Amino acid sequence: MENEVLDEIKEEYNDISKLINSNFSEISELENNPIVKRYKYLKWLKNEVEFRRFNNSKDILDYCIDQKFDIKKTNDIWMYMFECPIEEWERITNTKISEEDKSKIIVWYANIENLSNEELVLKEKQKEFESTHKVVTGKETILDCYDRHYNLRHEFFTSCVEEGQDIAVQKILKKYSKTK
Repeated sequence: MENEVLDEIKEEYNDISKLINSNFSEISELENNPIVKRYKYLKWLKNEVEFRRFNNSKDILDYCIDQKFDIKKTNDIWMYMFECPIEEWERITNTKISEEDKSKIIVWYANIENLSNEELVLKEKQKEFESTHKVVTGKETILDCYDRHYNLRHEFFTSCVEEGQDIAVQKILKKYSKTK
């Protein structure tokens, strides 16, 4: 047998023995090593990139935004989506509303950073909501508001990545402020 082969056998034997005797602690140490974590992440990311075949920076940012990052603390910027009679909202969303509320109007706001963060506010409480939050404009019809929200979100996150979060907030509020 060649010495190289014997050396490989010895090395593997020693590695297995050491691993068993240490109760696999070396694996835990490696898994907690920032360099190893980074390597595993980059390997996963490489597979994502190869699978998705991004065409431009917009595609990359859209992918990043669509990842379900857990954004708990936002900049409190809400987009005015639209308003409608509660009865209409009940029909659209297939939810049941109490009879005494059916004649009221609701206003729908969506947070521009966290997609799952939205508020339905009674029309008579709209001024109160808008005085305690940063509100930007959206379209007033159901059909347009989703595109507008997507575009505004994309613009906000692009600015965050390229210029920083504080500048992005200022730009969005200046450009789309509801109280212009």
